Amino acid sequence: MTMLHLPHRRGPIHGLLESHHHPAWRDLAGMPIALHLGDPAVESQTAKKGALCDVSALPRVTLKGPGALWLLGEQGIAMPDTIYGATPLGSAGVAARTGSAEFFLEDGPAGNDVARLRAITGAFGHARPGVHPVNRADASFLLSGTGAIDVLEQTCGYSFRERDPGTMVFTRIAGVSCSILPRTLNSIDLFQLWLDGTYGEYLWETLLDVLSASEGGAVGAACYFPDL
Repeated sequence: MTMLHLPHRRGPIHGLLESHHHPAWRDLAGMPIALHLGDPAVESQTAKKGALCDVSALPRVTLKGPGALWLLGEQGIAMPDTIYGATPLGSAGVAARTGSAEFFLEDGPAGNDVARLRAITGAFGHARPGVHPVNRADASFLLSGTGAIDVLEQTCGYSFRERDPGTMVFTRIAGVSCSILPRTLNSIDLFQLWLDGTYGEYLWETLLDVLSASEGGAVGAACYFPDL
């Protein structure tokens, strides 16, 4: 089932999903997100075994500058003390320190921190001195289930056997530079990947090829965000 009226912004692999799976779409912050790619009950089981999900529509922003940490504190958003440290943001979001004065934030589907920060810092509103907002157009995927580690071991030189949800890792997967964070969503252990959107289709298809060897596959975001 496809929405009759899709938002004007589309994610990096929107065309690939539409042509291969004909998803059930929902608008999330002005961009379509695929809720299901097939039978929801089957997808739920696949997500626990080995699955790939596109969540590029989740709102995200990077704040840089000497005033960024102060602003975040003013807004009640706590940030990790260490570089590459990560902490939950709201019910299903992520906040990470990616430099001494650089901070990455992504909302879950029900979050509004990113929209609020964009308005305050000038991304969509009035500029705040000492804070430079950078809008993000990443491709972002969730790689979940018991087969996720095997996929990473076949495509990445970094070992994720020891999961650390408090640390974001920067490495290459199948030759593509990615930020990777171990997470748990809807009681499913997974890894979230962020990458340059121009490599989205290549990495999506590469990871799906590896997953298919263990009967894994693509699923929709409702597997991980049941309130969507």
